[in-house]
Amino acid sequence: MPYKSLAKIAIRDLRIQTHHLGKHLVVRVISKPLKSTGILAVVKDAHGDAERLVLHNQDPQDPKYPVDELLPEGSVIAIKQPYYHMIGQTQHVIRVDHISDIVFVVRPEMIIKMTLGDWLQVGDKALDEKNMMRCIN
Repeated sequence: MPYKSLAKIAIRDLRIQTHHLGKHLVVRVISKPLKSTGILAVVKDAHGDAERLVLHNQDPQDPKYPVDELLPEGSVIAIKQPYYHMIGQTQHVIRVDHISDIVFVVRPEMIIKMTLGDWLQVGDKALDEKNMMRCIN
């Protein structure tokens, strides 16, 4: 389902233990991602609200999907149908169970003006390196 067909939601409007069906959350990754039981990063929305994001079901040790490539610092992502999860008694995170629920809106390298030829070279190089995450994003 294309994220643009979903209604936009802000971090401040997320409800605990709720899977926000029919919504998408646009955030900027503002921290370097960390390996944990999932891949952890801090994100901030357009209102300036920040929250932790945990990407599960990705092997942080898998060399095909480096952590810095899955959630690169500085990128802007859309999270389709976000789930706001309670951890313990007082902590909460935005939980993503599958990488397909994340859409890269702006990657850090997109900020630099690139020509179509430049993008083709980036894609070809990623394909040669078998870096499928870079190919599709």
